[in-house]
This record gives sequence, C-alpha cells and structure tokens, in this order.
Amino acid sequence: GGKILIVDDKAANLMLLQQDLEGEGFDVEVADSGVACLEAVEGYQPDVILLDIKMPGMDGIECCRRLRARPETQETPILFLTASGDSDDLLAACLTAGGSDFLQKPYNPTQLVARVQSQVRLARTQAQLKRLEVSASGGPRQG
Repeated sequence: GGKILIVDDKAANLMLLQQDLEGEGFDVEVADSGVACLEAVEGYQPDVILLDIKMPGMDGIECCRRLRARPETQETPILFLTASGDSDDLLAACLTAGGSDFLQKPYNPTQLVARVQSQVRLARTQAQLKRLEVSASGGPRQG
C-alpha cells in the first residue's frame, strides 16, 4: 500500500492512474493542477507524488521545485509522467528540479505499480533512517 498523490490536468489520465493504483491497494488522491497539488500535500502527506510535466499554469517542473522547497515534501519521491515527445533537456530539468524517476505515457500498468511500490519502500526506509539518526544523537543537537 501507500498514499499516492496524482497530479495531471487531464481527467482521463487521473482516472486511469487512480483505478490502476487503487486496484493494487494504494490510497490515492488526485489534483488537477500544480496549485491544487501544493494544497493537497498539506493535509494528505503522500508517500509518492506522480506529477505530469506539461500542465497549464504551473507546470510539473515548477511544482516540483516548490515541493522540494517545503520541509514536509523535501524527501517525498516524485515520479514525473512524461510523453514520448519530451526532449532530453526537459527530462534533465525534471531531475534538476528534484524528480526521483520517470514514468512514460502511455504507461504500462504493471510497470506503474512496480515503480510506485519501489518509491514507497524507498521513502519509508529513508524515514526510518531519519528517526534512527534523531534517536541515536539523543534528539536535536545543541550547538
């Protein structure tokens, strides 16, 4: 399982992704814009964010930068949804903005689930390590 936030401006894409992930036992929330994504993460705290690159208004790259600037989503894995025509420059910009991985559209449902699962596992491992570090150092250091 895990909590997944899907961000795409096309309702059909959201529906398909949501069905595939909920069918595999994930808890899914959707947002149809970068602004809606930034609002949704405040209450929802997803394990993984699936983020479309090309959206009107705030695009996926700008949205990703803003998520990375916030303490609560600094470490959240972000999977960019890419289309076949996307250039290498665009994909490089996604990684620079803080993207964790890519998923090409049209996507393969099996691959989608496998990638999302591995990112959820990664996120949970990192969260556990963080907790261990804090408890090992006896809480925040005074200095």
